[in-house]
Amino acid sequence: MKMFIKILISCFVCVSMVFGIGAIPFLQKPFSVSAATGWLSENGAWYYYNTAGVKVKGWISVNGYWYYLNPNSGQMYTGWQKIDGAWYQFQSNGPMMTGWVQWNGYWYYLNPNSPAKGQALTDWQNIDGAWYFFQSNGAMSTGWFQSNGYWYYLNPNSPAQGQALTGWQQIGGAWHFFQSNGAMSTGWFQSNGYWYYLNPNASRPGQAQTGWLQIGGAWHFFQSNGAMITGWYQWNGYWYYLNPNSSRPGQMYIGWQQIGGARYYFHGNGVMATGWLDLGGGVKYYLNGNGVMITGYNMIDGIEYFFATNGVYDSRCRRATPTLTNNLKWEINDVQFWVSGTASHIYHDQIESAMTNWVYTGFGNKLSPGTNTGIRLESAVEFYIEDLGRNIRGSTSYFEFGSRVQIPLVVDSDGNITGVSKNWDYCEITLNPNLLPNDNAAERISSQATITHELGHVFGLNHNNTNPFSIMFPFNEGRLSNNIRQVDNDAFKFKHP
Repeated sequence: MKMFIKILISCFVCVSMVFGIGAIPFLQKPFSVSAATGWLSENGAWYYYNTAGVKVKGWISVNGYWYYLNPNSGQMYTGWQKIDGAWYQFQSNGPMMTGWVQWNGYWYYLNPNSPAKGQALTDWQNIDGAWYFFQSNGAMSTGWFQSNGYWYYLNPNSPAQGQALTGWQQIGGAWHFFQSNGAMSTGWFQSNGYWYYLNPNASRPGQAQTGWLQIGGAWHFFQSNGAMITGWYQWNGYWYYLNPNSSRPGQMYIGWQQIGGARYYFHGNGVMATGWLDLGGGVKYYLNGNGVMITGYNMIDGIEYFFATNGVYDSRCRRATPTLTNNLKWEINDVQFWVSGTASHIYHDQIESAMTNWVYTGFGNKLSPGTNTGIRLESAVEFYIEDLGRNIRGSTSYFEFGSRVQIPLVVDSDGNITGVSKNWDYCEITLNPNLLPNDNAAERISSQATITHELGHVFGLNHNNTNPFSIMFPFNEGRLSNNIRQVDNDAFKFKHP
């Protein structure tokens, strides 16, 4: 040991002598070594020294990457770190991560932009045009999620995992609708012209309802895709009518309803009625196979019935049908009339008398009674009974025989009917029983006069508006005659010479 010291001192003295270094300066000033800079590993941990050889602490950017060094010891952080209340993720070699990061089965989004670069975003975030929700620890939520009273569905599947779904989505076999911000709609909802009802209840929130559903006391029907039915709908062999109007869309109709100019009746369960309808109190109606309420005379199961304009069946009414053995096309000569002897009707006698009076006017014409040679399957003239209203005692309508297409009347510039636009094959005379009482002789005479007047129209005679003694003078204008006069027969002969 002593020898080693001596040798070291000797060497030092020699060096001092060679380089001119004295012994006294060495004793007063310690030996100096160049300071370390950059990254250094000490005891398995990494530190960063600046150019002055001092450890850096806190945030530091190196070669475009951010690092965080323990503010006390300067040790480089790795993994998840909570810094100033925000979470960050650092790689195993220290650089801070940004953008999408998956860790332990969860996705995180670390802010790629300044300020707050690298922070794990929380709450609602719009990323590349899609909405996501991140929990307070930064983990992205998926599946059903409720926020501020609204439900959202965050895509649980890849790709686009975590995105708040929008528009129509089928989830668990049921359809839901999500707004552009991802919030699920509930209650009434209209889309592409169709109405939907999305369950507002907590048990099955937002599901598009299907089938029959009672809402606000009214029944509605929704298809399998949730779209509400409006208008006519057949279900289980029965017809229903669901309001097509915007005021109360989709509500199932019940009771009497006017649809497309026809009257229908729907039972309390919404089923359209057909056939006989008895509403009690002796009031009966008949609705045909299409559900339309019928009026006037109708054959039902081979029996003829009469229904008033309000549809009520009137058992008192029977039709008397005069039958012509030849088609009447303004060819009056030798036309033979026949009134069914089996006709049972309150106006039967007046109809027969009125027709006889036109044959035997006393002034001569080419009508002849003839004899019956058989009942026509389709009468040329038929009588009906119906409440015409508006102080109208009777009316005459003209039709093409085979098609039953009504022939329009010709009206002059003063509004007077001057005839029909073409020859006819079939004619209907309608009598108003409310204005043609038949209880005494005077009333029967007045009713017969109206029938005679309408038969004049059948033979092509127009109203005579100048002579109140003419049977063709309008009753409401003050007709003074109850039978055919010379003026009427002359008009007939002029029409049919």
